[in-house]
Amino acid sequence: MDLGLLAYGKKHGFVGEAVANWKAMGDIPFDFERRRLSVVLQAQSGGSTERTLLCKVLALIFFA
Repeated sequence: MDLGLLAYGKKHGFVGEAVANWKAMGDIPFDFERRRLSVVLQAQSGGSTERTLLCKVLALIFFA
């Protein structure tokens, strides 16, 4: 897991056990054409099938 995502989670109350309750289902690595990294996570609590897509985007595209 990326340190930036973990820092964001800590700041917003998603730490420790909450992070452990998610399983990475797949990812799309960073590439310079898409300028982002994407990860699909699935909740592991109570038989949930909830999935979440996290994207980390190259900050330069917002400031260009």
